[in-house]
Amino acid sequence: MRELMDKERNSIWTFILKNVYKPTFLQKQFDWVVGNPPWLSYRYIEKGEYQQFVKNAILNAYCLLDKGEGHLITHLELGTLFFCAALSMYAKPRHNIAFVLPRSVFTADQHDRFRKASFGKAIHLTGLTEVWDLEKVNPLFNVPSCVVFGKHFHHTERPIKAKLFTGQLKRRNASLEEARTNLTIRDTSLHLVKRGDRSFWSEDAKAEFAGPSPYRSKFAQGATIVPRSCWFVQVAERPGLGFNPEKPYVKTDPRATEQAKEAYKDLEVEGNIEKDFLYATLLSTDLVPFGFLDYRPVVLPIKPSGELFVMLDREYAQKEGLEHLAEWLNICEKEWNKRRKEKAEKMSIYDRLDYVHGITQQRHKAKYKVIYPTSATNLCGAVVPNEKITITVSGQTVTLKGFVAESKLYYFESENEQEAHYLAAFLNSQTVDDLIKPMQSRGLWGPRDIHKKVWELPIPIFNESKSTHKGLAELGVQCAGKVAKIIPTLNTQHVTPGKIGRLRNEVRERLADELNEIDGLVKKVMGS
Repeated sequence: MRELMDKERNSIWTFILKNVYKPTFLQKQFDWVVGNPPWLSYRYIEKGEYQQFVKNAILNAYCLLDKGEGHLITHLELGTLFFCAALSMYAKPRHNIAFVLPRSVFTADQHDRFRKASFGKAIHLTGLTEVWDLEKVNPLFNVPSCVVFGKHFHHTERPIKAKLFTGQLKRRNASLEEARTNLTIRDTSLHLVKRGDRSFWSEDAKAEFAGPSPYRSKFAQGATIVPRSCWFVQVAERPGLGFNPEKPYVKTDPRATEQAKEAYKDLEVEGNIEKDFLYATLLSTDLVPFGFLDYRPVVLPIKPSGELFVMLDREYAQKEGLEHLAEWLNICEKEWNKRRKEKAEKMSIYDRLDYVHGITQQRHKAKYKVIYPTSATNLCGAVVPNEKITITVSGQTVTLKGFVAESKLYYFESENEQEAHYLAAFLNSQTVDDLIKPMQSRGLWGPRDIHKKVWELPIPIFNESKSTHKGLAELGVQCAGKVAKIIPTLNTQHVTPGKIGRLRNEVRERLADELNEIDGLVKKVMGS
């Protein structure tokens, strides 16, 4: 019922936004425009025509993203677009708007121009006047929220006047009198803090930190191995047909279908595959501080070429006599076209798999990959060595071709073992985790998005001649060895996002002494 109501509400707002030119008699008529617009990210718009309409409004009409920031559009909350459109069209000159918005406007990269009040072609015509922070009010919405006030012909004064609301309501949709009784309101102000190329609102005027790190440009997001039902597999024995380690029988990993989008929930692919196209990967839920759980096998139509990989397609597989790969790709192509519908015309399944060269930019010969999750409550990281990866099925051993980082991870490739473990030490440091907290967006379960925020901090390039750097590297190696022995003692059955958080905390508790040493060295290196 809740989903149905949300769809109905969003369809109403869609109608209003697409037809804003029709109720012209309402334009410039109101002293106040107050509302709770749809909290819907651009990427959830299904219709291509309407998506293009909204994209034009975001990039051209209201300039909510700057040039070169088009990659952020998929994450942009449409509530900010409604804020701009409603203020410009319906409020009288020099009058006001107040909209309830997701609290991601405090921190998310895609809302940088909104925080700076530099949206719209006539920048001087709009300003922000006040913000109410509702993160500490419960129960309220399913994600942290805020109220943002704006005004025509107003220059945004900084710091922005703000109110912090805290308290426990007795019920949802409480009355005004109940809210007054149960909530505490503290007057404060919000500073626009910058760290490297990023910004966020903070009460702390001293939250700025020198940076960014030279490693910011060296880390990349992994490959979009989707739809997972096509590529994530289990190696199994086919009943009655024996087992051929050169062309093992594989089938869709049930975990992939469990977590798949609705269109792919019932998709299962199975068949033999040439072993040269079986690789290993990890998801963010496989990662613990200084270590990781079991590798996940994936079918990938790629082959090494020099230092990198090249993508293959069904026609190539058929031409080269790779009958099992060709059949697998034939099935995946058909399912992609059938389930993707009109979007399949814009991007083939191979283009999606190697989106922004997520696979073909990875070096298969790199000795070490340093990895950390794109999103997590607390930062953690590990080193993946370029090692032989095997799977045993029915007494037979299958060797996977190597490790490919997936899009839920960021990775850095290094030939230097000390450098790799030095970086892992930073990624597991409580000091570093505390410093990125103001930059992380908040979800239902607390802080989440990490991406490259960690590299806005002044983490220097590894220098083996410096004792602090070498000390961090040695501690990183020590922790990795200890965690390798801890992991077999953990309960790793049916790991969910919530459960991996508990496992990570358990590992941190068992590394308490080492982590304290790491924090001491991190503070010295960063000069804090």
